[in-house]
Amino acid sequence: MAVFRFLFAVLLGGLAPALADPAGQTDEPLVMRLIFEDCLGYVTAKKPPFEGLALAPIPPEAEASLPAASAGIANRHQLLSPRYFAIWGEDEDVRLCMIQTMISSDEPMLLVETEGFLDRITARAAAHGMTEADVGEEFSPFYTNDWSEPGDDGSTGLRMVVMPTGGTEDGALADAGLIIVAAGLGWRPPSN
Repeated sequence: MAVFRFLFAVLLGGLAPALADPAGQTDEPLVMRLIFEDCLGYVTAKKPPFEGLALAPIPPEAEASLPAASAGIANRHQLLSPRYFAIWGEDEDVRLCMIQTMISSDEPMLLVETEGFLDRITARAAAHGMTEADVGEEFSPFYTNDWSEPGDDGSTGLRMVVMPTGGTEDGALADAGLIIVAAGLGWRPPSN
């Protein structure tokens, strides 16, 4: 299953910007942990993700918010609060880890400062071999932000997508509410 089937299923599911109360603090260290330790660690090394974080069953009424393509993946949990769910596992083609916002939730967002966020995440991605970046001019729902290994054809290599799903009215803070990290099952770390 290709990574972008999930992305398109999520986008077609109706991500809508929401407004947040910034409360003067961002969650960027947690967001970076979710991306690079939990999801990337699972996809590249099968390290169990989200250890020490609150996981709960997804309520039956929220199942409709999940991408249909994730139905065959066993690990499907509410993450941190009713605002987010996490899916991780593999099918016949890909190992993936995905976090998505449940837009209908009133729970607080995982807020990051939009200014410079794409530069900060690009630097971290490059340190993990994802030196190909296709990012927008700003961290906003109008751009698909994608990082991959050189030469990845979109189905076998290591790939990451991070997009906002809401934010503050002034655009200074955004919810890093869609995170997808995936690699084809034949992926191996590049040899040095």
